[in-house]
Amino acid sequence: MASIESMPSFEVLKLDSTTIVEANDIPEGRPSLIVYFRPDCPHCKAETENLLRDAGKFADFNFVFLTGSALSNAKAFATTYHFEKYRNIVIGKDYNHSFAQRFEPEAVPFTALYSQKKTLIALYKGEITSEQILSAIHE
Repeated sequence: MASIESMPSFEVLKLDSTTIVEANDIPEGRPSLIVYFRPDCPHCKAETENLLRDAGKFADFNFVFLTGSALSNAKAFATTYHFEKYRNIVIGKDYNHSFAQRFEPEAVPFTALYSQKKTLIALYKGEITSEQILSAIHE
């Protein structure tokens, strides 16, 4: 696995299928949570529901949800969870597999938590809770 101690470069093709967001576009000064998911994964759905239930606690976070699945499936996922209500969420496709190649996720959801300075705090394989994230960020 390539070094991921600092947020590595990756690209996300947003749901409009034309806009690309790069890791450099994610602003510093706020923690970042990157969730690699599959739209049909029950654990990914449960993790998303848990995070959104506590959305107020994450208002100062950057969220990036990315998938290797078709954009149409990611759109349906975003619609189901009303991502349009959240200005701090980017969702899209890991269209060139840059995230998957760097992190080599063995299971989904796979979540990377980065500090305000884009340094790695924790990696999570499998479903996690908002309490785990908040605990890790405050350590």
